[in-house]
Amino acid sequence: MIDAGLLPLLTILAMAAFLPVSEIAEVGRQLADTLGATRRVYALENEPVPVTDGPSLMKAKPVDAAITLDTVRFAYPGQQRQHWKI
Repeated sequence: MIDAGLLPLLTILAMAAFLPVSEIAEVGRQLADTLGATRRVYALENEPVPVTDGPSLMKAKPVDAAITLDTVRFAYPGQQRQHWKI
């Protein structure tokens, strides 16, 4: 027969004995997550480039154009202070 005062101590001891086992399971889960993330990064790195230059590329023509900025101001909504002004 087990003493009533000894039972809680044995319960805590049993839980502490299985703590390393649960940590090993957690490491296995983290390793699986890392492997999945590595595969996704590798797949992204090896994704083909959708746009390629070639002989059918249109050549840009020079254009005489200008942009003029006059009294341009910027401020966040609800704030009085202007962040930049041209």
